[in-house]
Amino acid sequence: MPNRSPARIPFFATVFAFALAPLAAQAIRVDQGSVLTAGSTATITYTDPSKAGQDVTVTVTGGFPVPFTTNLTITLDANGAGSTEWLVSSLWRIVRFNGPNAVEVTCAIR
Repeated sequence: MPNRSPARIPFFATVFAFALAPLAAQAIRVDQGSVLTAGSTATITYTDPSKAGQDVTVTVTGGFPVPFTTNLTITLDANGAGSTEWLVSSLWRIVRFNGPNAVEVTCAIR
């Protein structure tokens, strides 16, 4: 019979939490939400305290059937947060935002 000691569960939960902690430090946010309006301006925010005072590149990808990619440069403040504005394409129906070590953000465009 396998050893299912209750003491092992908190140990593995703690190890798992610490392994994921660095992933949570970086984040991309689109202030207008998950559905953007074509022709409007969206505010893209990136946070990463470990990159405070640096420039980061957020990649914007959209378009169908031929994908198009552009890069946005965001300068982070002393706390590691910064934002920029992006004009929402009227030709796209979906857009993806990617930045260093951050989870991709996908938005629909109407």
